[in-house]
Amino acid sequence: MRRSSLFVAETAFAGVRAVHLHSDHTFSKHSHDEFGIGLITEGAHRSASGHGVVEAEQGDLITVTPGEIHDGWPVCGAA
Repeated sequence: MRRSSLFVAETAFAGVRAVHLHSDHTFSKHSHDEFGIGLITEGAHRSASGHGVVEAEQGDLITVTPGEIHDGWPVCGAA
């Protein structure tokens, strides 16, 4: 069963948004116009970009630079 929840909030910092995403979706190759910084709070995530394949798990920070092509998918069996 696919599950997903998304919460986006503006912050006190101009141009900075806080996003909380809980998802077991797979994301095809895409990019963003802004910097992305993510904290994995549960489960695990794998993505591929120009840096190769990256696996992040609970407690890890992930980053994406503007225009960086990347994808993403959940690591099977991760909570």
